[in-house]
Amino acid sequence: MTRKTLELPECVLILRELAMYGAETSIGLQQVLRLEHRQTVNRYLRALHAARKIHIWGWESKRNTGGSPARIWAVGDKRDAPRPRPSSGAENAQRYRDSRRTRWEKRT
Repeated sequence: MTRKTLELPECVLILRELAMYGAETSIGLQQVLRLEHRQTVNRYLRALHAARKIHIWGWESKRNTGGSPARIWAVGDKRDAPRPRPSSGAENAQRYRDSRRTRWEKRT
């Protein structure tokens, strides 16, 4: 991305939103800024990240949907948070058994 991209009003809005309200996912930014397409938001986030204006503060787990974790963005030139490792099949099975056990205990 070029320097002109970083000067676009959307990029300025993203930086202002992150500076004022803290870390947020791309979906959250899209909803708050009322931008129509998430791909556009992601393109601006990648440009800001490449220019070292923002960093990955953390990761939001999407365990219920089975999707990959979402990046949580924050303002600053810091190191990105490491991506969490995927859950193993044994961990998934244990979490499922625990949830079933909890449901059964609530019934009795």
